[in-house]
Amino acid sequence: MGTGTSQGVPMIACDCAVCRSVDPRDQRTRSSLHVVMDGLHIQIDAAPEFRLQCLREKISWVDFFILTHGHADHINGMDDLRRFCDLLGGNALTVYTTEEGASRTQAVFPYTIADRPISAGYAAFKLQLMPAVLEFVLNRVAVRTQALAHHRPGVAAHREDTAGAGEVGNVVGPDVARVAVHAGLAREARHRLRIEGRKQQPPEHHRGDGPCFIENRAKHYVVLLIN
Repeated sequence: MGTGTSQGVPMIACDCAVCRSVDPRDQRTRSSLHVVMDGLHIQIDAAPEFRLQCLREKISWVDFFILTHGHADHINGMDDLRRFCDLLGGNALTVYTTEEGASRTQAVFPYTIADRPISAGYAAFKLQLMPAVLEFVLNRVAVRTQALAHHRPGVAAHREDTAGAGEVGNVVGPDVARVAVHAGLAREARHRLRIEGRKQQPPEHHRGDGPCFIENRAKHYVVLLIN
């Protein structure tokens, strides 16, 4: 749905080659991901452009939401989850996150922490700490997490598996400071590894040449996205 840096690409008031580029890969909204596995709709993070991303991708359902961490570019679109609360019959949407993510959600959206919305059309969130393994037996899906290095707080990487089948579907690691730590995750990824890395020198919104490094070591189909 979106893979841009926290400032978006192109960036405001920037005349660099990337921000002036007409290449569609340089027109990137911020970080959100929607995963559908065995009928289960998992939304990971909600960028400030989340509403527009949902309209563009025709997202019509969310079973639960995963907030990897509480930075503004991952949390600020959460109010637009209100529509999915409506579709859930006016019930709260379950949000799995870290302690830091839960604290930030309560601070930014205090009116949403309830079993039901305070009024029709409002969002409501049921906060749950993300376990090491989150399994949905009926859907044969398991989500496994691993803490990774970020600029400051830890970031949760999420791996969606087809439970019982031994198949690793997708691995997602947003805003990761050190890419090499993902080699083991990459080897496990049957379908796709998505890492949103942070370049060590400015400007941080440029594309990098990292995919070959991970792809060669993992020997699987891998997509590496560097902010």
